[in-house]
Amino acid sequence: MFLMLMLMGIKEPKVSSIETLSFAQKNAAKSGVFHFYTYLPMEVFMRKRMLAYLSYMDQILAHELPVTTAFDADGNYTETAQKDIMPTRKEYEKLLARHLEQIAFFSHERLIHLLVTLMFAGLAFAVFFFCIIEISLGLLLLLAALMVLLVPYIMHYYLLENGVQRMYRQYDELVKQLK
Repeated sequence: MFLMLMLMGIKEPKVSSIETLSFAQKNAAKSGVFHFYTYLPMEVFMRKRMLAYLSYMDQILAHELPVTTAFDADGNYTETAQKDIMPTRKEYEKLLARHLEQIAFFSHERLIHLLVTLMFAGLAFAVFFFCIIEISLGLLLLLAALMVLLVPYIMHYYLLENGVQRMYRQYDELVKQLK
């Protein structure tokens, strides 16, 4: 896609401020590397964000971080000065609401990736069966390309599925601590 856009003469849009860029685009802009809106950096960003959020919630549940610690969209969190103060019920309720928002976000992401993974798997099986009927170089190359794309999709879906299941367990722990 990137090569096609370059051949068509489409360039990266100019932005007046770095604050309007996404996390992956900010890193590319800082490093000076040309970085168009590609798919792969978003997958890397989503993986990093999910793992950071799971670690953040685990630390809160283990009482290593205060309940009032903020988590931002880039996967960073800042510790507040209230580490030894017992959290109030209202703070737990706010954390629970934020956690439910994250569960909804990652569940939606999981659903989209399930559909995309199933589509690629279906196409790969269809091309495989066409290869059995009539072997041709074009079909074999298409099958190889689909398999190359299918493996990372399955790996990413595996991360999303296990991450959302872990978030459900974290939610149950938060509800227990709320009672």
